[in-house]
Amino acid sequence: MKKIVALLLALMLLLAIAGCAKGGSSASPANAATPAPTEAPAPTEAPAPTEAPAPTEAPAPTEAPAPTEAPAPADDEVMDWWDYHEAELDTPVTVETYVQDKQSWWDDKANLYTQDESGAYFIYEAYCPEELFEQLVPGVKIRVSGYKSEWSGEVEIIDGTIELIDDGDTFIAEPYDMTYALGDEETLILFQNERTLFRNMTVVPSVDADGNEAPFLYKWNGSGEEGDDLYFNVEKDGGVYTFTVESYLRDADSQVYKDVKNLQIGDVIDIDCFLYWYEGMNPHVVGVKPGTGAITYWEYIEAELDTPVIVETYVQDKQSWWEDKATLYTMDEAGGYFIYNAECSEELYEQLTPGTKILVKGYKSEWAGEIEITDATIEIMDDGDTYIAMPTDLTGSLSDEYILSLFQNELVDFRKLTVVPSVDADGNEAPFLYKWNGTGAEGDDLYFNVEEDGVTYTFTVESYLRGPDSQVYQDVKALRIGDKIDVECYLYWYEGVNPHVISVAPAAPTVKPEGVMTYEEYMAAELDSPVVVETYITDFQSWWDNKVTLYTQDEDGAYFIYNAECSEELYDELYYGDKIRVTGYKSEWAGEIEITDATIEHIDDGDYYNPAPKDMTALLGTDRLIEFQNQFVSFEGLTVEPSLDADGNEAAFLYKWNGTGEEGDDLYFNVSLNGETYTFTVESYLRGPEEDVYQAVKELKIGEKINAYGYLYWYEGVNPHIIYIEPAE
Repeated sequence: MKKIVALLLALMLLLAIAGCAKGGSSASPANAATPAPTEAPAPTEAPAPTEAPAPTEAPAPTEAPAPTEAPAPADDEVMDWWDYHEAELDTPVTVETYVQDKQSWWDDKANLYTQDESGAYFIYEAYCPEELFEQLVPGVKIRVSGYKSEWSGEVEIIDGTIELIDDGDTFIAEPYDMTYALGDEETLILFQNERTLFRNMTVVPSVDADGNEAPFLYKWNGSGEEGDDLYFNVEKDGGVYTFTVESYLRDADSQVYKDVKNLQIGDVIDIDCFLYWYEGMNPHVVGVKPGTGAITYWEYIEAELDTPVIVETYVQDKQSWWEDKATLYTMDEAGGYFIYNAECSEELYEQLTPGTKILVKGYKSEWAGEIEITDATIEIMDDGDTYIAMPTDLTGSLSDEYILSLFQNELVDFRKLTVVPSVDADGNEAPFLYKWNGTGAEGDDLYFNVEEDGVTYTFTVESYLRGPDSQVYQDVKALRIGDKIDVECYLYWYEGVNPHVISVAPAAPTVKPEGVMTYEEYMAAELDSPVVVETYITDFQSWWDNKVTLYTQDEDGAYFIYNAECSEELYDELYYGDKIRVTGYKSEWAGEIEITDATIEHIDDGDYYNPAPKDMTALLGTDRLIEFQNQFVSFEGLTVEPSLDADGNEAAFLYKWNGTGEEGDDLYFNVSLNGETYTFTVESYLRGPEEDVYQAVKELKIGEKINAYGYLYWYEGVNPHIIYIEPAE
């Protein structure tokens, strides 16, 4: 879905490291590969409104002129939301979208709120016979052809025609919680006209033209009467905002109109609305209800430890119940909550089935790194709203505790882990242990070790969560050292990540389309033989004269694409995480395996992949490092060592490998780990002198401790191409 991603913060981190614009240079490279070393979110507060906006009421309708009907467009003329968003004002547009609500109809003209999975469209006075209008029920798919227009900040489609698309495809948007963005109009406007939710808003006085205070006004200045638009003010975090019940959208007989008339100053409410715009945000309200005082997931994360918290969340799993105390895994769309020993009768516990929405009031606590809610009460919210999370694939991220911490207590999975020995207190090896040290018995927790990228991690089957009669308990007991497995778990924490496992299965084999190689098949292919791979862009090194050089990666490995055919038009389509098919030849240059003489096809199927950096610190200097060639990696705790130029002078870095270069050339610097020294490079086509990392390397001091992130390039041995450095802790 546009703008919101399950991995939002993780992706923000990766983009911050990888750069938010294409990093590749458009300068003509002599050889874009490293040459042989002969020359080698606190929102800002909105001010309290002064004069409220002019009402959104349409003028009394006259007889509408016969519409100018646009010709039926070909399928390839239909825009997606992003194309529409980028289109110039007053240009013709055609979109396929879904009716969410009908604001008004008069004289064969309809005003509609519509939305698809990417964004929303306000359709203003489109030609629509009454018979068609009656068919436009929520969820119905329509094609709208008209002109993109703007009125006082509201972007809409005018002079339009509507065609009903009867293909069985429907979509009704759930209101999206935008409370966090209040006061941040740059963010809010991306959601213009969408169905949104603002929670825990406090009703504050509205003032009419005579200076009288009231919880709401008829018309913006209080000069109206029953049946006119209602305006009311609410406050959140010091900002005051005006909301409107638009009487064409919800008239005086509607429930929300009556509910707003019953508001009292000081009431705390949740507001369901369409994010209309008039000289700024001016939401059109379709529902209000008493607020629960619940905070968002992000407010929960920011809350101090040992402070009271209230959250609305959904049961995912029940760990235990004893003496009217329940321990639960719960989630919403933003994150996970571990509810520990909450007050819960047996009768209530039986009702807490997966997906059930609950209100939890307690205290935010921490135990050995695990963030949880304690001393809590639970209340079922019987509003028909349910949510069951799908696991987030965090394969490749086990070494990155920052990224893992963003998913604490969520349902996740890890794929293609290798079972390695666990060792009990007597030094005996086994594929699993009863208790952490092997001193337990049947019915106790199971502990087992897995390896990913050369590093070992411990996973647990928590016997209260999944006891000895459960399938996963039996499956873990059947594991053998060397097994390749996929693991589904809740991302519990105990002195570091300690996943609580609910499923293990033999690792699913990588499946590629016919004619496309797996990474294993690619690596087994002979040099200079034709190869076809599907992979995902991790970075752009250069583009020049219709040739592009890319770093790419999938879940199994990485591919360096050197000087592939790529028109400027295609290049402009490509972005980080995009899926591409590459057809070329497997080649090798000074130890670097790459695909050359290649063509690229952009596969726009909604499948994206942005790998987390793999921590390769433990493998630096080992023969295993080459197994991760070209992957996005990190090295921690490195010491900057002197580099020597051609004249024997020491420096923290050199321009070119021998110090004979100048600003704009590649930067070379030496680092050491465990007594061994390695050369790292800032490749100037990948990150040039205008980039932060280029300037940061120039500021290095000999003896400084750093962490470095980059791509595991090879040139006569490991020669990482660095894109980010930071001081080591």
